Amino acid sequence: MIKKLILASTLLWTLPANALTITNDPGGLIPMYVARMQSAAAMGERVIIDGNCLSACTMTLGIIPPQNVCATPRAVLGFHSAFTLGTEDGLSARNSADGIALSACYSRMD
Repeated sequence: MIKKLILASTLLWTLPANALTITNDPGGLIPMYVARMQSAAAMGERVIIDGNCLSACTMTLGIIPPQNVCATPRAVLGFHSAFTLGTEDGLSARNSADGIALSACYSRMD
């Protein structure tokens, strides 16, 4: 218990003032996340993943420089292939354009 308190107080003490903290992000449209994270990266913003970062949110890892991303023990990353909702029957279908954008983002992590 004491170790957890020390870790928590250390994290709080060292968190930068201009950090974007992700606590419960279900994801969304890929172009929106690319624009948001590219803007954060351009401003040198740090990102702290401290909870759910699902779907398009995981693109954070490929856009923000690695030295500016921190994941706490509570971080949960949820990956899947890109898809769009079907218009006729409501079923999902793979979206190749978004899939290519998603793959390109993750390939930058090498």
